[in-house]
Amino acid sequence: MKKNVLGIAAAVLPALFCSGLLASCVSTNVDYANSGDEMVIQQDSSLSEKTFAPEEIKKWNVLVLDTENTSRTEKMLGELHTFFVKQLGADDRIRADTDYETIHAKLNKSLEKCFNKVSYEGVSSESYDLILLRDFQAVPGSKSGKTTTVQLTYYFVYATVGTEYEGSCQFLYRGGLISEGSGVLPYPPSSYRLHDSVDAALGVFEESFSTEGLTLCCSDTISLPQQFTGVASTSWVPAENPGQKSRLVSDDGTVSVDLLRKKLQRQK
Repeated sequence: MKKNVLGIAAAVLPALFCSGLLASCVSTNVDYANSGDEMVIQQDSSLSEKTFAPEEIKKWNVLVLDTENTSRTEKMLGELHTFFVKQLGADDRIRADTDYETIHAKLNKSLEKCFNKVSYEGVSSESYDLILLRDFQAVPGSKSGKTTTVQLTYYFVYATVGTEYEGSCQFLYRGGLISEGSGVLPYPPSSYRLHDSVDAALGVFEESFSTEGLTLCCSDTISLPQQFTGVASTSWVPAENPGQKSRLVSDDGTVSVDLLRKKLQRQK
């Protein structure tokens, strides 16, 4: 670790992110997990594939659910953003670059370009042509010259409630897309280049959706679009409190994503 030995250096420390060692200010190490395991996703290799043209998927009503990895990224970036908001003299660019709300809005806007309607909360009786699990991971670079990388994975799935697969998994895998983006931290390090990295990853997806469409596995026994009617009446015993049952759907008919995530993560 380098130390600034000149007295004048103390005046520029905030703008240089703790002497240029970003990771020493707030931990950016995230313990990412396998979302396939956490969301209990399984694949049926016997299913046939079908390619859907861009003009067809543009008509779809899609439900997007974020994985736990996405929540872990939000927490890490939130801590970084809070640090730089409070840091006197920090460059406004680093504050904007670590603002998860603007990144999240960018992720949503990208999907809304590709589909007819995108929902982020399941609603009882509403129909969805596609369910998409979004996994967003970020590894910020530690100092100038180092590289920030983001990885964005879309899992396209069936909900298995009420189907022949319900006893073995929570989601049946239909297909997926994965993309990475990266950016090199400038000198002085006025940004993690997070937005540049996200833009690069999203550009790959948008190009794929608009030119290639989607190739998905299709089950003859699961009709589309899927409704959440069956899920609405579901209750389960939370692992953290075996003596209490919880309802998945609130009184206004909205499916709680937090409760849904807990349900999906329960051990079979």
